[in-house]
Amino acid sequence: VTVPDAPALDFTTALTLSAWIKPDIPVNGNLQTVMSKPNSGGGSGYRLGLFSDGRPNLGMNNGAGTNCVLNGPTAPPAGRWTHLAATWGAN
Repeated sequence: VTVPDAPALDFTTALTLSAWIKPDIPVNGNLQTVMSKPNSGGGSGYRLGLFSDGRPNLGMNNGAGTNCVLNGPTAPPAGRWTHLAATWGAN
């Protein structure tokens, strides 16, 4: 699903990203994006997905040069539905 960029998609005070995923095979070294909003035109950006080793991954940029990348402790099992969620608050 592709959604056009809009100011409402920029985070300023808080953000929650959530999705159900079912990885069919191990990630095997490739970054897998579930949802993202590129950091374009100086605005904020974020990405939720699976890191190259299969662990859940959240990457964020506030548009002012601050980046944050977080990785979960373990990869979700292949072939099983898993709820992936991340929250962020400005405080």
